[in-house]
Amino acid sequence: MMLLVRLVSRISVLVVILANLSYQLDDLGVPNYSCPGDLMKPSKNVPTNVNSVRPADIKVVMNLGDSLSAGNGAGAPQGDPLAVILQYRGLACWGGGEKTLEQHVTIPNILKKYNPNLFGYAVGIGSPNVWEIAQLNVAMPGAKADDLPRQARQLVALLQQHTEKVNMNDDWKLLNIFIGGNDMCGYCSDPTLAPSICVSHIQEAIRIIYDNVPRVIVSLTGMLQLQVLRQTDATKAFCKDLHAGIGECPCEGHPEFNNTFIQGSCIEYAMDELDLSNSQTFDKDDFTLVTQPFMQYMDTPPLFPNGTINMGFFAPDCFHFSQWGHAVVSTWLWKNMMEPVGHKTMQGSISTPALPLACPDSNCPFIRTNLNSRDCSKSELADLGVPNYSCPGDLMKPSKTIPTNVNSVRPADIKVVMNLGDSLSAGNGAGAPQDDPLAVVLQYRGLACWGGGDKTLDEHASISNILKKYNPNLFGYSMGIGSPNVWEIAQLNVAMPEAFFVRIGHT
Repeated sequence: MMLLVRLVSRISVLVVILANLSYQLDDLGVPNYSCPGDLMKPSKNVPTNVNSVRPADIKVVMNLGDSLSAGNGAGAPQGDPLAVILQYRGLACWGGGEKTLEQHVTIPNILKKYNPNLFGYAVGIGSPNVWEIAQLNVAMPGAKADDLPRQARQLVALLQQHTEKVNMNDDWKLLNIFIGGNDMCGYCSDPTLAPSICVSHIQEAIRIIYDNVPRVIVSLTGMLQLQVLRQTDATKAFCKDLHAGIGECPCEGHPEFNNTFIQGSCIEYAMDELDLSNSQTFDKDDFTLVTQPFMQYMDTPPLFPNGTINMGFFAPDCFHFSQWGHAVVSTWLWKNMMEPVGHKTMQGSISTPALPLACPDSNCPFIRTNLNSRDCSKSELADLGVPNYSCPGDLMKPSKTIPTNVNSVRPADIKVVMNLGDSLSAGNGAGAPQDDPLAVVLQYRGLACWGGGDKTLDEHASISNILKKYNPNLFGYSMGIGSPNVWEIAQLNVAMPEAFFVRIGHT
C-alpha cells in the first residue's frame, strides 16, 4: 500500500511539474507545394506493374504500427502528460490526414496533393475500432512486432468489408508500417524481443497482406534510435522518471543496457528490416516491400541552433512525437520514398525538416522500388493495347435470342472462355523483367493470349479482353500470376507448363 501511495505521489509531482512548464504547440506545414511538369499527375492508364506507380496513382493509404502510428499525444498540450493516452490519429505521420499539407505534413497529406480523392487516412482522435476516425490506420498503442500479424488480418477484413470505398483488385495501395520502439524498450529483460525474432513477425504480417491484397507498395520505416531518449533524459529529470521510473521504456534506463548495447540493438533491428526488403521476397508485378532507413543512424536528439534540446519535438511524455515532430519525420520519410533503393538517406535529422519537400525524379517519376531503382527504363514493359475499339451498327450486340445453333453465335453471345495448353497458354514469363530469366517460371496467366483477362483491351490485347468488349460479364478468364490449381487466379485456364499433346486429355 505504501508503495502505491509513493507511486501515486510521484506521478502527481510529475504532473504538477509538467503542468507548470509552458510550451507552444508548434506545427509544420508546406504551403504551395508543387512539382514541375506532369510529375504530380497520374499515369495515363492505371499501371499494372508496381514499379511504374506514380504518387498520384495511389488511391488508398493504410497503416500498421504502435502508439507512434496511432498518434498518441501528438496534439496533447505540452503541460499535460495524461493526454498522451489520446490517439491523435489524424496527426500521425504514417496514416493521418486530418489537416491539409499547408497546415501539417504527413504522408497522406502529401499524397492528397497528388490525388485529392485519396482514401484510408485517419481523422480525429480515437481507437482503431472506430471506423469513422481510424479508417485503414489500424495501429494499436503498446503494439510490438508480434502484434502486427493480427493487425494485418484486421486490415484485410476491413478492405473486404468496405468494397464501397476500395476496389481491391484495381486500386493501388500504400501500406505504411512502423514498429519496434516497444520491442527495444523491453528487450533488456525479454530475449524473445531480439531484433531477428521481431523482424520475423514483421515478415509474417507482410505475408498476410501479400497473400490477400493485390496492388500494394509496403513502405517499412526502419527502426529509430532509442539513444535519442537517453540523451534527452540526461538533461530532463522528469523525462527520465517517465521513461524508466514509471515504466514507459524500462530498458532505456536499465544499467546493463548501456549505450553500445542500445545503439547496436536498434541498428541490428534496422539492418534486419533492410535485409528483408533487399531479399525481394515480396517482389512481384503487383506487390513490393521497400524499407525507408532515414532513422537508422539518427542518434542526435532534436536541437535548437544553440545546442539545447528542443522539447517541442516530443509529446509531454518525452517519448511520443508532438504534431511538429510527426511533421518533421514525415518530410524525411517522403524524401526516402522518392530516393532510389541503395541511395536512400540513412541519417536524417529530427532537428531540421527535409525541406523543400521532395518531388519525384523527372527521369523516374515513380515511388521507388527495388527494380525501378536499378533501371527505371525496365519499370514498364512494352505492351500493346487497342483503345476505343468498336464495330459499326449492332455488330457488337448479342443475338436477340440465345442461339440454338453453333453456326449463328455472335462474339457477344459468348459467356464463358476456357483454355487448354502448355506454358504459352499459362503465360510463363509474359510479365517478367527483361533482365530476369528466372522469372519465366512464373505463370502470368492474366496476360496470356488465349485465356488472360488481367487488363483491359485498352491496355493489353488478348482474346478474353476483346470478348469483354462484347460481353462485360464474360467469365472464365485468368487474373494474376499462379498455377492452374489456384481457382481465384486460373479459373478456367487449366493450361499446364511442359504439357505435351498426349497429355491434353488429362489436363
